[in-house]
Amino acid sequence: MINPYPIMKKILLLITCTCCSLAAWAEQQIPGGKSQQPPLFPIELREEFPEAEQTFAEVKSRLLKHYYSDRLSEDALYYAAIQGMLRHVSPPSNKNLAQLWSPSQYRTFADVLQGVQTAIGLRLSLNQGDGSLTVQQISPNSPAEGQFAVHDRILRINGEPLRGKNHAGINQMLAGDIGTPITFTVVRDIEVFDITLTRRQFHVQNLSVKILDNLAYLTIKNVADNTAQELASTLSQLHKEGVNQLVIDLRNNGGGDFFEGLRMAESLLPKDDVILRILQQDQHIQNYVSTNAEAPAFEMIILVNQNTASSAEIFAAALRDHNKARLVGTRTHGKATVEGTYSLKNGYYAKFIIAAMYSPRGQSWHGKGLLPDYFIESDASRIDKLRALPLQQQLAADLQLATAWNLLKGK
Repeated sequence: MINPYPIMKKILLLITCTCCSLAAWAEQQIPGGKSQQPPLFPIELREEFPEAEQTFAEVKSRLLKHYYSDRLSEDALYYAAIQGMLRHVSPPSNKNLAQLWSPSQYRTFADVLQGVQTAIGLRLSLNQGDGSLTVQQISPNSPAEGQFAVHDRILRINGEPLRGKNHAGINQMLAGDIGTPITFTVVRDIEVFDITLTRRQFHVQNLSVKILDNLAYLTIKNVADNTAQELASTLSQLHKEGVNQLVIDLRNNGGGDFFEGLRMAESLLPKDDVILRILQQDQHIQNYVSTNAEAPAFEMIILVNQNTASSAEIFAAALRDHNKARLVGTRTHGKATVEGTYSLKNGYYAKFIIAAMYSPRGQSWHGKGLLPDYFIESDASRIDKLRALPLQQQLAADLQLATAWNLLKGK
Protein backbone atom coordinates (compact mmCIF):
# COMPACT_ATOMS: atom_id res chain seq x y z
CA MET A 1 0.00 0.00 0.00
CA ILE A 2 1.37 3.40 -0.94
CA ASN A 3 0.24 5.79 1.77
CA PRO A 4 1.68 9.29 1.25
CA TYR A 5 0.63 11.08 4.45
CA PRO A 6 3.41 13.44 5.51
CA ILE A 7 2.67 13.35 9.24
CA MET A 8 3.16 9.60 9.66
CA LYS A 9 6.71 8.87 10.81
CA LYS A 10 6.81 5.23 11.95
CA ILE A 11 7.23 1.77 10.56
CA LEU A 12 7.14 -1.35 12.71
CA LEU A 13 10.07 -3.73 12.66
CA LEU A 14 8.23 -6.22 14.85
CA ILE A 15 4.69 -5.18 15.46
CA THR A 16 4.17 -7.31 18.60
CA CYS A 17 7.03 -5.79 20.56
CA THR A 18 5.53 -2.51 21.71
CA CYS A 19 2.02 -3.41 22.82
CA CYS A 20 2.43 -2.94 26.57
CA SER A 21 2.39 0.85 26.35
CA LEU A 22 -1.16 1.01 25.05
CA ALA A 23 -3.13 -1.39 27.17
CA ALA A 24 -2.72 -4.20 29.63
CA TRP A 25 -2.53 -7.58 27.99
CA ALA A 26 -2.55 -11.14 29.15
CA GLU A 27 -1.67 -14.46 27.60
CA GLN A 28 -3.88 -17.49 28.00
CA GLN A 29 -3.11 -20.98 26.80
CA ILE A 30 -5.68 -22.38 24.42
CA PRO A 31 -7.29 -25.51 25.92
CA GLY A 32 -5.31 -28.59 25.00
CA GLY A 33 -2.25 -26.52 24.12
CA LYS A 34 -3.21 -26.16 20.47
CA SER A 35 -5.37 -23.67 18.61
CA GLN A 36 -8.89 -24.71 17.78
CA GLN A 37 -8.94 -22.13 15.00
CA PRO A 38 -8.09 -23.32 11.46
CA PRO A 39 -5.69 -21.26 9.32
CA LEU A 40 -7.26 -18.22 7.68
CA PHE A 41 -6.35 -19.66 4.26
CA PRO A 42 -4.74 -22.91 2.99
CA ILE A 43 -1.00 -23.17 3.66
CA GLU A 44 -0.52 -26.95 3.85
CA LEU A 45 0.53 -29.18 0.95
CA ARG A 46 -2.26 -31.15 -0.69
CA GLU A 47 -0.03 -34.20 -1.05
CA GLU A 48 3.27 -35.43 0.33
CA PHE A 49 6.51 -33.96 -1.02
CA PRO A 50 9.29 -36.35 0.05
CA GLU A 51 12.94 -35.33 0.36
CA ALA A 52 12.00 -31.66 -0.03
CA GLU A 53 15.42 -30.17 0.72
CA GLN A 54 17.26 -32.54 -1.58
CA THR A 55 14.68 -32.02 -4.32
CA PHE A 56 15.12 -28.28 -4.09
CA ALA A 57 18.86 -28.64 -4.49
CA GLU A 58 18.35 -31.03 -7.42
CA VAL A 59 16.00 -28.65 -9.29
CA LYS A 60 18.36 -25.74 -8.66
CA SER A 61 21.31 -27.75 -9.98
CA ARG A 62 19.45 -28.82 -13.12
CA LEU A 63 18.30 -25.28 -13.82
CA LEU A 64 21.81 -23.92 -13.55
CA LYS A 65 23.15 -26.70 -15.79
CA HIS A 66 20.44 -26.93 -18.44
CA TYR A 67 18.47 -23.64 -18.54
CA TYR A 68 18.74 -22.10 -22.00
CA SER A 69 20.15 -18.73 -20.85
CA ASP A 70 23.56 -18.44 -19.23
CA ARG A 71 22.38 -15.31 -17.42
CA LEU A 72 20.52 -17.36 -14.83
CA SER A 73 22.43 -17.15 -11.55
CA GLU A 74 22.25 -19.08 -8.31
CA ASP A 75 21.45 -15.86 -6.45
CA ALA A 76 18.48 -15.27 -8.77
CA LEU A 77 17.11 -18.72 -7.99
CA TYR A 78 17.46 -18.24 -4.24
CA TYR A 79 15.74 -14.84 -4.54
CA ALA A 80 12.89 -16.36 -6.56
CA ALA A 81 12.53 -19.19 -4.05
CA ILE A 82 12.18 -16.73 -1.18
CA GLN A 83 9.60 -14.75 -3.15
CA GLY A 84 7.73 -18.00 -3.74
CA MET A 85 7.75 -18.82 -0.03
CA LEU A 86 6.32 -15.40 0.80
CA ARG A 87 3.60 -15.73 -1.83
CA HIS A 88 2.68 -19.13 -0.39
CA VAL A 89 2.02 -17.62 3.06
CA SER A 90 0.02 -14.67 1.65
CA PRO A 91 -3.78 -14.85 1.38
CA PRO A 92 -5.22 -15.74 -2.04
CA SER A 93 -6.87 -12.31 -2.22
CA ASN A 94 -3.50 -10.53 -1.85
CA LYS A 95 -0.55 -12.63 -2.92
CA ASN A 96 1.77 -9.65 -2.40
CA LEU A 97 0.93 -9.12 1.27
CA ALA A 98 4.17 -10.82 2.30
CA GLN A 99 7.15 -9.16 0.68
CA LEU A 100 10.93 -9.18 0.43
CA TRP A 101 12.35 -5.64 0.39
CA SER A 102 15.81 -4.57 -0.71
CA PRO A 103 17.52 -1.94 1.50
CA SER A 104 16.53 0.83 -0.91
CA GLN A 105 12.92 -0.40 -1.10
CA TYR A 106 12.72 -0.54 2.67
CA ARG A 107 14.12 2.99 3.07
CA THR A 108 11.34 4.17 0.78
CA PHE A 109 8.81 2.82 3.27
CA ALA A 110 10.66 3.79 6.43
CA ASP A 111 9.09 7.22 6.97
CA VAL A 112 5.48 6.09 6.71
CA LEU A 113 3.75 2.88 7.75
CA GLN A 114 3.30 0.91 4.50
CA GLY A 115 3.92 3.94 2.30
CA VAL A 116 5.90 6.95 1.22
CA GLN A 117 5.75 10.69 1.62
CA THR A 118 4.57 12.90 -1.17
CA ALA A 119 2.91 16.30 -1.25
CA ILE A 120 -0.15 15.38 -3.32
CA GLY A 121 -2.44 13.77 -0.73
CA LEU A 122 -3.28 10.42 -2.31
CA ARG A 123 -3.24 7.04 -0.68
CA LEU A 124 -2.60 4.54 -3.47
CA SER A 125 -2.40 0.78 -3.89
CA LEU A 126 -0.34 -0.91 -6.59
CA ASN A 127 -2.12 -3.41 -8.84
CA GLN A 128 0.54 -5.99 -9.62
CA GLY A 129 -1.38 -7.36 -12.59
CA ASP A 130 -1.41 -4.31 -14.85
CA GLY A 131 0.89 -1.96 -12.91
CA SER A 132 -1.83 0.64 -12.37
CA LEU A 133 -2.42 2.51 -9.13
CA THR A 134 -5.83 2.63 -7.44
CA VAL A 135 -6.84 5.63 -5.34
CA GLN A 136 -7.76 4.34 -1.88
CA GLN A 137 -8.06 7.62 -0.01
CA ILE A 138 -7.81 11.35 -0.62
CA SER A 139 -6.46 13.64 2.07
CA PRO A 140 -8.53 16.74 2.82
CA ASN A 141 -6.88 20.11 2.14
CA SER A 142 -4.44 18.41 -0.23
CA PRO A 143 -3.80 19.15 -3.92
CA ALA A 144 -5.70 15.94 -4.79
CA GLU A 145 -8.90 16.95 -2.99
CA GLY A 146 -11.66 17.76 -5.48
CA GLN A 147 -9.62 16.38 -8.38
CA PHE A 148 -9.51 12.64 -7.70
CA ALA A 149 -12.20 10.17 -6.64
CA VAL A 150 -11.79 6.95 -4.66
CA HIS A 151 -11.29 4.00 -7.03
CA ASP A 152 -9.78 6.15 -9.80
CA ARG A 153 -7.06 4.17 -11.58
CA ILE A 154 -3.78 5.85 -12.53
CA LEU A 155 -2.13 4.49 -15.69
CA ARG A 156 0.67 7.00 -16.26
CA ILE A 157 2.62 9.60 -14.32
CA ASN A 158 3.97 12.49 -16.38
CA GLY A 159 3.20 10.45 -19.49
CA GLU A 160 5.26 7.44 -18.43
CA PRO A 161 3.41 4.08 -18.21
CA LEU A 162 3.43 2.33 -14.82
CA ARG A 163 3.40 -1.24 -16.13
CA GLY A 164 6.48 -3.08 -14.89
CA LYS A 165 7.27 -0.52 -12.19
CA ASN A 166 7.89 -1.62 -8.60
CA HIS A 167 7.18 0.40 -5.47
CA ALA A 168 10.58 2.06 -5.50
CA GLY A 169 10.20 3.12 -9.14
CA ILE A 170 6.73 4.55 -8.54
CA ASN A 171 7.91 6.40 -5.45
CA GLN A 172 10.63 8.04 -7.54
CA MET A 173 8.01 9.15 -10.05
CA LEU A 174 5.83 10.60 -7.30
CA ALA A 175 8.70 12.40 -5.59
CA GLY A 176 9.41 16.02 -6.42
CA ASP A 177 10.05 19.45 -4.99
CA ILE A 178 7.31 21.58 -3.49
CA GLY A 179 5.81 23.82 -6.16
CA THR A 180 6.49 21.46 -9.07
CA PRO A 181 3.69 19.95 -11.21
CA ILE A 182 2.86 16.28 -11.64
CA THR A 183 0.41 14.91 -14.23
CA PHE A 184 -1.59 11.70 -13.88
CA THR A 185 -3.42 9.82 -16.63
CA VAL A 186 -6.57 8.55 -14.94
CA VAL A 187 -9.36 6.08 -15.74
CA ARG A 188 -12.73 6.78 -14.09
CA ASP A 189 -15.50 4.44 -15.17
CA ILE A 190 -14.88 4.39 -18.95
CA GLU A 191 -13.41 7.90 -19.25
CA VAL A 192 -9.66 8.50 -19.60
CA PHE A 193 -8.28 11.95 -18.81
CA ASP A 194 -5.31 13.81 -17.30
CA ILE A 195 -5.12 15.49 -13.90
CA THR A 196 -2.27 17.89 -13.14
CA LEU A 197 -1.46 18.76 -9.52
CA THR A 198 1.11 21.05 -7.95
CA ARG A 199 3.05 19.58 -5.05
CA ARG A 200 2.68 21.53 -1.81
CA GLN A 201 2.64 21.06 1.92
CA PHE A 202 -0.69 20.59 3.66
CA HIS A 203 -2.07 19.68 7.05
CA VAL A 204 -3.62 16.23 7.23
CA GLN A 205 -6.93 16.29 9.06
CA ASN A 206 -7.90 12.74 9.96
CA LEU A 207 -10.80 13.62 12.24
CA SER A 208 -13.65 16.10 11.85
CA VAL A 209 -16.86 16.74 13.81
CA LYS A 210 -20.27 18.18 12.99
CA ILE A 211 -22.99 18.63 15.64
CA LEU A 212 -26.75 18.98 15.18
CA ASP A 213 -29.52 18.57 17.77
CA ASN A 214 -27.10 17.33 20.42
CA LEU A 215 -25.93 14.51 18.15
CA ALA A 216 -22.33 14.46 16.89
CA TYR A 217 -21.26 13.20 13.47
CA LEU A 218 -17.58 12.28 13.68
CA THR A 219 -15.55 11.31 10.61
CA ILE A 220 -12.25 9.42 10.91
CA LYS A 221 -10.57 9.18 7.51
CA ASN A 222 -7.37 7.38 8.42
CA VAL A 223 -5.79 5.64 11.41
CA ALA A 224 -2.50 7.50 11.66
CA ASP A 225 -0.18 8.76 14.38
CA ASN A 226 -2.06 10.69 17.09
CA THR A 227 -5.51 9.80 15.71
CA ALA A 228 -6.39 8.04 18.98
CA GLN A 229 -5.26 11.00 21.07
CA GLU A 230 -7.26 13.36 18.88
CA LEU A 231 -10.28 11.11 19.18
CA ALA A 232 -10.00 10.92 22.98
CA SER A 233 -9.76 14.70 23.26
CA THR A 234 -12.76 15.16 20.96
CA LEU A 235 -14.86 12.64 22.90
CA SER A 236 -13.98 14.31 26.20
CA GLN A 237 -15.06 17.71 24.86
CA LEU A 238 -18.29 16.33 23.42
CA HIS A 239 -19.08 14.63 26.72
CA LYS A 240 -18.56 17.92 28.58
CA GLU A 241 -20.93 19.64 26.15
CA GLY A 242 -23.65 17.13 26.92
CA VAL A 243 -23.54 15.23 23.64
CA ASN A 244 -24.55 11.63 24.29
CA GLN A 245 -25.13 10.24 20.78
CA LEU A 246 -22.49 9.67 18.11
CA VAL A 247 -22.33 8.63 14.49
CA ILE A 248 -18.73 7.61 13.74
CA ASP A 249 -17.99 7.46 10.03
CA LEU A 250 -15.31 4.92 9.06
CA ARG A 251 -16.33 4.62 5.41
CA ASN A 252 -13.32 4.52 3.05
CA ASN A 253 -11.02 4.30 6.09
CA GLY A 254 -8.41 1.77 5.01
CA GLY A 255 -6.83 1.57 8.45
CA GLY A 256 -3.18 2.36 9.11
CA ASP A 257 -1.36 2.08 12.42
CA PHE A 258 -2.26 -1.14 14.27
CA PHE A 259 -1.75 0.29 17.74
CA GLU A 260 -3.61 3.49 16.98
CA GLY A 261 -6.62 1.34 16.11
CA LEU A 262 -6.38 -0.35 19.51
CA ARG A 263 -6.01 2.98 21.30
CA MET A 264 -9.02 4.38 19.45
CA ALA A 265 -11.17 1.52 20.72
CA GLU A 266 -9.70 1.91 24.20
CA SER A 267 -10.90 5.52 24.33
CA LEU A 268 -14.51 4.22 24.29
CA LEU A 269 -14.20 0.90 26.14
CA PRO A 270 -14.04 0.74 29.96
CA LYS A 271 -11.28 -0.90 31.95
CA ASP A 272 -10.87 -4.67 31.52
CA ASP A 273 -12.92 -4.87 28.32
CA VAL A 274 -11.07 -6.96 25.72
CA ILE A 275 -10.31 -4.89 22.60
CA LEU A 276 -8.77 -7.56 20.38
CA ARG A 277 -7.48 -11.12 20.51
CA ILE A 278 -4.56 -12.17 18.34
CA LEU A 279 -3.45 -15.75 17.68
CA GLN A 280 0.27 -16.34 17.21
CA GLN A 281 2.46 -19.29 16.27
CA ASP A 282 3.07 -20.28 19.88
CA GLN A 283 -0.62 -21.18 20.12
CA HIS A 284 -1.28 -18.50 22.72
CA ILE A 285 -4.02 -15.95 22.42
CA GLN A 286 -2.81 -12.49 23.33
CA ASN A 287 -5.63 -10.32 24.64
CA TYR A 288 -5.40 -6.56 24.31
CA VAL A 289 -7.44 -5.15 27.20
CA SER A 290 -8.60 -1.60 27.90
CA THR A 291 -7.11 0.24 30.86
CA ASN A 292 -9.44 3.24 30.49
CA ALA A 293 -10.98 3.90 33.89
CA GLU A 294 -13.00 6.89 32.62
CA ALA A 295 -14.42 5.83 29.26
CA PRO A 296 -17.26 8.19 28.28
CA ALA A 297 -20.66 6.66 27.57
CA PHE A 298 -22.28 7.36 24.21
CA GLU A 299 -25.03 5.75 22.18
CA MET A 300 -23.21 5.03 18.94
CA ILE A 301 -23.60 3.93 15.36
CA ILE A 302 -20.58 3.30 13.12
CA LEU A 303 -20.78 3.76 9.35
CA VAL A 304 -18.77 1.21 7.36
CA ASN A 305 -18.35 0.12 3.75
CA GLN A 306 -16.22 -2.17 1.58
CA ASN A 307 -13.22 0.14 2.00
CA THR A 308 -13.29 0.03 5.82
CA ALA A 309 -10.28 -2.15 6.60
CA SER A 310 -7.67 -3.34 9.05
CA SER A 311 -7.31 -0.98 12.05
CA ALA A 312 -10.69 0.57 11.31
CA GLU A 313 -12.22 -2.91 11.41
CA ILE A 314 -10.55 -3.54 14.79
CA PHE A 315 -12.33 -0.46 16.16
CA ALA A 316 -15.73 -1.36 14.70
CA ALA A 317 -15.56 -5.01 15.77
CA ALA A 318 -14.54 -4.20 19.34
CA LEU A 319 -17.30 -1.65 19.92
CA ARG A 320 -19.98 -3.88 18.42
CA ASP A 321 -18.90 -6.97 20.35
CA HIS A 322 -19.29 -5.01 23.60
CA ASN A 323 -22.72 -3.71 22.52
CA LYS A 324 -21.38 -0.16 22.44
CA ALA A 325 -22.25 0.46 18.78
CA ARG A 326 -24.27 -0.82 15.84
CA LEU A 327 -22.91 -0.92 12.29
CA VAL A 328 -24.68 0.67 9.31
CA GLY A 329 -23.55 0.40 5.69
CA THR A 330 -22.07 -2.46 3.67
CA ARG A 331 -19.78 -5.37 4.49
CA THR A 332 -16.26 -4.22 5.39
CA HIS A 333 -13.06 -5.12 3.51
CA GLY A 334 -12.06 -8.14 5.61
CA LYS A 335 -8.39 -7.79 6.65
CA ALA A 336 -7.75 -9.47 10.00
CA THR A 337 -4.03 -10.15 9.97
CA VAL A 338 -1.03 -8.54 11.65
CA GLU A 339 2.22 -8.27 9.69
CA GLY A 340 5.73 -8.04 11.10
CA THR A 341 8.82 -6.84 9.26
CA TYR A 342 12.15 -8.49 10.04
CA SER A 343 15.65 -7.28 9.15
CA LEU A 344 17.83 -9.93 7.48
CA LYS A 345 21.59 -10.38 7.76
CA ASN A 346 22.16 -9.35 4.14
CA GLY A 347 20.42 -6.00 4.65
CA TYR A 348 17.10 -7.04 3.12
CA TYR A 349 13.78 -7.10 4.97
CA ALA A 350 11.03 -9.73 5.02
CA LYS A 351 7.42 -8.86 5.85
CA PHE A 352 4.80 -11.52 6.49
CA ILE A 353 1.80 -12.38 8.68
CA ILE A 354 2.72 -12.96 12.31
CA ALA A 355 -0.74 -13.10 13.87
CA ALA A 356 -4.42 -13.53 13.07
CA MET A 357 -6.89 -11.09 14.62
CA TYR A 358 -10.14 -12.03 16.32
CA SER A 359 -12.83 -9.83 17.79
CA PRO A 360 -13.46 -9.81 21.58
CA ARG A 361 -16.03 -12.58 21.05
CA GLY A 362 -13.46 -14.64 19.15
CA GLN A 363 -14.75 -14.05 15.61
CA SER A 364 -12.49 -13.57 12.61
CA TRP A 365 -13.55 -11.19 9.85
CA HIS A 366 -10.68 -12.07 7.53
CA GLY A 367 -11.72 -12.48 3.91
CA LYS A 368 -15.39 -11.90 4.67
CA GLY A 369 -15.52 -8.55 6.45
CA LEU A 370 -17.86 -7.37 9.18
CA LEU A 371 -21.51 -7.67 8.22
CA PRO A 372 -23.38 -4.51 9.27
CA ASP A 373 -26.44 -4.66 11.49
CA TYR A 374 -28.27 -2.52 8.93
CA PHE A 375 -27.26 -3.15 5.33
CA ILE A 376 -27.56 0.09 3.34
CA GLU A 377 -25.77 0.44 -0.01
CA SER A 378 -24.07 3.62 -1.16
CA ASP A 379 -21.58 4.71 -3.82
CA ALA A 380 -18.18 4.70 -2.09
CA SER A 381 -16.76 7.15 -4.65
CA ARG A 382 -19.27 9.82 -3.53
CA ILE A 383 -18.48 9.70 0.19
CA ASP A 384 -15.94 12.54 0.18
CA LYS A 385 -18.27 14.81 -1.79
CA LEU A 386 -21.13 14.07 0.61
CA ARG A 387 -18.96 14.82 3.63
CA ALA A 388 -18.11 18.22 2.21
CA LEU A 389 -21.78 19.27 2.39
CA PRO A 390 -23.31 21.09 5.38
CA LEU A 391 -24.69 18.46 7.74
CA GLN A 392 -28.39 19.00 6.98
CA GLN A 393 -27.71 18.77 3.24
CA GLN A 394 -25.61 15.66 3.77
CA LEU A 395 -28.42 14.03 5.74
CA ALA A 396 -30.72 14.63 2.79
CA ALA A 397 -28.27 13.11 0.28
CA ASP A 398 -26.46 10.42 2.30
CA LEU A 399 -28.77 7.45 2.92
CA GLN A 400 -26.33 5.62 5.17
CA LEU A 401 -25.83 8.63 7.42
CA ALA A 402 -29.56 9.39 7.43
CA THR A 403 -30.30 5.80 8.47
CA ALA A 404 -27.86 6.02 11.37
CA TRP A 405 -29.26 9.39 12.38
CA ASN A 406 -32.85 8.15 12.40
CA LEU A 407 -31.92 5.05 14.37
CA LEU A 408 -30.36 7.17 17.10
CA LYS A 409 -33.29 9.59 17.09
CA GLY A 410 -35.72 6.69 17.33
CA LYS A 411 -37.45 7.50 14.06
